[in-house]
Amino acid sequence: MSSTLLRSHPTVDDLPRPLIVHREDWNAAEENDRPPPPATDMWLLPGSDLTHQFREADIIQIILVFSVGLVAAKLADDAKRLRLLSTTDDLTGLHNLRSFESHLASLASRARKNGSTLSVLVLDVDHLKSLNDNYGHLAGADAVRTVGHLIAQYSPARAVACRYGGDEFVVAIPDCEVKDAVEIAELLRQSVSEVEPVLATHSFPSGTLSISIGTASRLIGKDADLSEVGEALFRTADQALYRAKENGRNGVSTTH
Repeated sequence: MSSTLLRSHPTVDDLPRPLIVHREDWNAAEENDRPPPPATDMWLLPGSDLTHQFREADIIQIILVFSVGLVAAKLADDAKRLRLLSTTDDLTGLHNLRSFESHLASLASRARKNGSTLSVLVLDVDHLKSLNDNYGHLAGADAVRTVGHLIAQYSPARAVACRYGGDEFVVAIPDCEVKDAVEIAELLRQSVSEVEPVLATHSFPSGTLSISIGTASRLIGKDADLSEVGEALFRTADQALYRAKENGRNGVSTTH
């Protein structure tokens, strides 16, 4: 055979070599085909894909807004607590004197506008000094607290009750005629007399506590002087209280 013919047949060296790709090269190629990872200042929410991205600045802003909201809520709650403390007697939870005077003025103004009757009850705890002397001042404080809670429980919802002294209370009741005021006072007196109090961790039978009450009622006319209505009612009810004490305590006396 001629050398030309022999050359027309491919030899092993003439065949194409197979493409050999090492595993590390293949992995590198895969890595090159993947989308780039988020930048170092990008955050992903759990369970989200790349379309839900938050930059670090966005996360900080969200945290700041949330924190400001918490602080604002805390300040609002603190302000509410301060308002409550400024108007409340800490022993009984009733209104303090400043708050009561403000409410009494409003009730008197409303009564004059409506031409209605405003009633005031003044009361105090009987024989509190004896209770303090025999059982200690903690027992006396518990007695005052118990009476305050009963006043809050048995007074009408529209009434405004206040502790204005050591064992002295006053209750203002709008739209309350003389008869109704006496009935409410009697209900308060009876509730205190029937309670079985716990004073300084000691249990006492019913009848241990009692209160004396004076009531006063007045129809507030259109020409009433609001600057003296509340004071006049309080003074009149206080005089009735002294009469109740003179009559043996644990009773109700009225003036109208």
